[in-house]
Amino acid sequence: ISHDISERELALEAMRRSEERYRTLVDSLDDVIFSLDAAGRFVFVNRAVTRFDYRSAAMVGKPLLDFVHPDDRDLAARMLVEPERPHEFRLLDAHGKVRYVRGVTRHIAPELPERKLPLNAVASDAHSGLSALPASDSSTDDRLIAGCGANRVRTRDSFRSSLMGRLVDLTSQRETEEQFRAAQRMEAVGRLAGGVAHDFNNLLTIILSYADSVVALLHAEDPLRSDLEEVVAAARRASALTRQLLIFSRRQMLRPEPFSPKELVEGIARLLRRVIGEDIELRVTGDPASGTVMADRGQIEQVVMNLVVNARDAMPKGGIITVDVASVELDERRSAALELTPGPYLELSVADNGLGMDEVTQSHIFEPFYTTKEAGKGTGLGLSTVYGIVKQSRGGISVQSAPGQGATFRVFLRRVDRICPSIENAVVPLLEGKGERVLVVEDEKALREVIRRVLTRAGYEVVVAANSGEAILHAENAGNDIHVVLTDVVMPGLNGRELAQHLKLLCPHARFLFMSGYLHAITDFDPYGSNFLAKPFDQHTLTTKIRAVLDALDP
Repeated sequence: ISHDISERELALEAMRRSEERYRTLVDSLDDVIFSLDAAGRFVFVNRAVTRFDYRSAAMVGKPLLDFVHPDDRDLAARMLVEPERPHEFRLLDAHGKVRYVRGVTRHIAPELPERKLPLNAVASDAHSGLSALPASDSSTDDRLIAGCGANRVRTRDSFRSSLMGRLVDLTSQRETEEQFRAAQRMEAVGRLAGGVAHDFNNLLTIILSYADSVVALLHAEDPLRSDLEEVVAAARRASALTRQLLIFSRRQMLRPEPFSPKELVEGIARLLRRVIGEDIELRVTGDPASGTVMADRGQIEQVVMNLVVNARDAMPKGGIITVDVASVELDERRSAALELTPGPYLELSVADNGLGMDEVTQSHIFEPFYTTKEAGKGTGLGLSTVYGIVKQSRGGISVQSAPGQGATFRVFLRRVDRICPSIENAVVPLLEGKGERVLVVEDEKALREVIRRVLTRAGYEVVVAANSGEAILHAENAGNDIHVVLTDVVMPGLNGRELAQHLKLLCPHARFLFMSGYLHAITDFDPYGSNFLAKPFDQHTLTTKIRAVLDALDP
């Protein structure tokens, strides 16, 4: 007896091709597609699970909850009993790293025959019922067939109550959101720090100017002179603290110049070795011809110093600190993670083999006043200052660490191919005034008064104004006789630059000198020119700057 089975074979071949296309489609998806049995164990997982460093075949037969973070297993279990509703929870990848996912499931109920079948028939039907589900490899199908044949009744119930689901990896999205929130926090504290530093700089300018004036009037043997000199020294230390706040808030003036980071590190290596102590070895590596960057040399020195000191504190029992400079090319992926544009950069890295940090500490490491040190042993401004300098220098910074494995901080600065001339102000000796008229515009009364007294004592004729309206009034009355206009940048009403535009018509022969403690409100102001005076300043700096501006008028 013979039967024509051509149609059956053609149908089976069509089914195999359809299954192959379906499996290829599912395995090519970025999301993890899976199916579970009634006990919550994996029956199938597509190849996308490799993004968590797992193998599909190794996960089959294991409970889903075994891969979920212990604190989120209740959330994941809710996904199994509430199909069609998305739930977010954390997974642990093959290396134990936390990954954020969104999962959703739905019931699947393949048609199974109700009559009892022989053992081999049940296995065959079970395999056919799974034909709509993709398989990662042939061994998966074999395990399923064996499992179905072992217990016919249990197999039928399992298929009727099984689930198919999808997991979407949200890790990058969550990290981006956290970075954005951290940036918002730092920006808010930065605005506060910038405002505090501005007011503090005004006070320090008053203290320094008055103290310097009194010191100049006292004899060297006068016991009050040494006391006032201590006041001046304390004020200068306070000025350094405000500079840190301004650096963090990205409102500190920078003096960019071309230099080699490798030469910079070698130049301060001796100082670094004194700072870190004898129980820690400092290694400086990298190619001397790695390249040049355009940045503020002094600020980058502070970056290196802070990172090295931070590394030293992470090695209480001694160790090795390695400072390396290398030329790198950042592609779109790496540059995007650092909030930079693709291109050539110099990577300045500081690595230690100390205590290391966990992920929670790393997520807060650049926040101001965050510190893991004991009370009284750290302000929490060191790394936030580093972050502020790097960002203001249009660079990027990253950290890589793990508990017990040390830490590596990497700073990326744009590499420049052409050496540009250095931008520096000429050093001008202190000269007395010759009776020139100076218009001082400052809204802070005490600061306005001390500037008037200092310049008057130095031989200048001084006219003061508390605001832009008074300044314009003075200029209308004696504009041709005004030689220099010294104005604050940030004031109520017209700011310093806007005021200068008005006064240029009324004072055609005057030169303008701007002063401020921060510059964030004046986006188009050139902070690198010779016509800027940074607060706080002492009387020597003030008179020297005024004299330099006036001498520039001479042919």
